[in-house]
Amino acid sequence: MNLKQLLEYITRNYPRRDMVNFKTIKFGGNEPTQRLLNNGLKGLSDEKELLVDGFTSNGSAGSGKWATVPWIALFDTNISTSAKKGFYVVYLFRPDLKYIYLSLNQGWSSYKDKYGQKDGLKNLVKVAKYWQGNLFSMTDNMSIRDIDLQSTQYQGTSLPIGYEKANILSIKYKSDAIPENKQLVEDLVSMRVVLTELEKKLFSPDNLDYSISYILRAASLGEGESNYNIQKRIQEITTNIANVQQVVAPKVGLPKSSAAVKVGRTNYEVRERNNSKVGYLGEILVYKLEKND
Repeated sequence: MNLKQLLEYITRNYPRRDMVNFKTIKFGGNEPTQRLLNNGLKGLSDEKELLVDGFTSNGSAGSGKWATVPWIALFDTNISTSAKKGFYVVYLFRPDLKYIYLSLNQGWSSYKDKYGQKDGLKNLVKVAKYWQGNLFSMTDNMSIRDIDLQSTQYQGTSLPIGYEKANILSIKYKSDAIPENKQLVEDLVSMRVVLTELEKKLFSPDNLDYSISYILRAASLGEGESNYNIQKRIQEITTNIANVQQVVAPKVGLPKSSAAVKVGRTNYEVRERNNSKVGYLGEILVYKLEKND
C-alpha cells in the first residue's frame, strides 16, 4: 500500500457519523481502519522515503470511540513524538471526510493543560502567526489560510477547534480527487523540510515550553518590559553570538602531520537561534520606541 492508497482507504472506510451520534459509535479491538491509522506511515511502500533518520509516525482513530478528526502524523523525534505537545506534520481528516489537510501543526493538549481552553486557543494562534512569518522553505502550494474541521458543528470536543487554531501551514486535498502518489510524497517531503527548518529555529529545542513562552512573550511586543531591559538582553545575546566561534589554537611548532591541525568551526545552529532572538528583541524595541514618540 502506498500513501495515496492509504488516504483513499481511510476516507472510504472510516465510519460516517452525524453531529448527534459522532461520540457514541464504538469500534472493536481489531478494526482494519483503526490499525492502519495507528500505524501511521509505517509499513507503506514509501516508508523509506518518508521516514528518514530522526523521524517517526503514528496516528489515531480514537480511544474506544471513533475520533471526530482521525489523523496520521509525522514527527521529528528531536522535538516531539506525540500529537499532544510540540510541532509536527499531520494529515487531518475532516469529520465529513470530504477533505484532508496536510498540516504543519502544534500540540493543542499541552496549550490547553497549561493555559486553559480560552487562552490556550489564543496562544496557539499567536505561535502559528509567528512561524508563518519566519519559515522560508514553504512551497507555493502551502497556505497560511485557516483550515476547516467543522469545529462549530461538532460540539462536545475541543479537538477540532484546537487543530484548526494550531495550524501553521497546510495543503488541502479533496477526498474524491486525491493527487497521484508521486505528488503526495513530494508534498509530504516538502512539509518535512519546513518542520526541520522550524526545529532548527527553535530557541531551545530541548525545552519546548521555554521556546513557546519566548515566542508568546515576544508576541506581546514587550509590554511591561523597559527599553533598558530589552537593550540589555539584546547586548547579552549579541555577545553570545560572538562566542559561538569555536577555534582550537595550534600548538607551538610545526605539527607532525596535517591531521594534527584542528580547524575551527562555527556553530551555525546556535548562531541561527541567537539571530532569531536578536531579531525579535529588536522588533520589540523598535515598536516601543515608536509607541513612545
